[in-house]
Amino acid sequence: MLAGRAGRRASAPFVHRRGWTLAARVLLVQLAVVLVVVAGTAVAVVLHARADGRADAAERVADVAAAVAASPEVRAGLSAPGATWDPAAAGTRAGVREQVDVVRATTGVSFVTVMDRDRVRWTHPDPAQVGRTFVGHAAAAFAGGRVVETYTGTLGPSVRAVVPVRAAGTSGGDGPVVGAVAVGVTTATLGEELRDQLPALLGPAALALGVATAGSLLLGRWVRRRTHPKQPSVLTRLREVYDALLDPLPAG
Repeated sequence: MLAGRAGRRASAPFVHRRGWTLAARVLLVQLAVVLVVVAGTAVAVVLHARADGRADAAERVADVAAAVAASPEVRAGLSAPGATWDPAAAGTRAGVREQVDVVRATTGVSFVTVMDRDRVRWTHPDPAQVGRTFVGHAAAAFAGGRVVETYTGTLGPSVRAVVPVRAAGTSGGDGPVVGAVAVGVTTATLGEELRDQLPALLGPAALALGVATAGSLLLGRWVRRRTHPKQPSVLTRLREVYDALLDPLPAG
């Protein structure tokens, strides 16, 4: 009778079918969870770093533009009537270009463009662009305000700031606007800076992935030792047999 009950409990033949063991399935699930969590964290860290990089770049170019616009040489040069086209002012324009080249080299920005009231460029990293019209939004700067934006110009997309230049000999905030200064960092440069930071940003994520993977492997080994190793279907059959053997017979 006991054998009959055991046979009824174990409704299918007790055979070993090939497939994933319980330990392998536990390890696979653990590794999948670890990979999803670490990958999601890494992506969030990189996106946050990129947003911070652009915000920092906007602040940096605005500060550099304000410093160049306040330069006495730039203010005096743009204040001279017709200085853009006057041959006698060629030395002044060259002096402004030399000063701007130094600023660009020391601050690491991609371009510093000084322009007159007609938006004619005095300076540009590409000498062929000097004397041409500035490409970008500058109306707010010529009205006395400033522009901070991401714009695609002659050097490609960039985070840029455009600020007004006040006439020489006047108050920095009240004098007439005689020109403007545009300073920018290309998004390609920002991308390179972000790539340089990736080892520091993703190092903790890689460490966490290694530790979590090691923990998953240890857990998988522990499960494998406890299951010897068997498939879940085999363990289910064993449980059914044990229940049938240990279940007391009904009275009578």
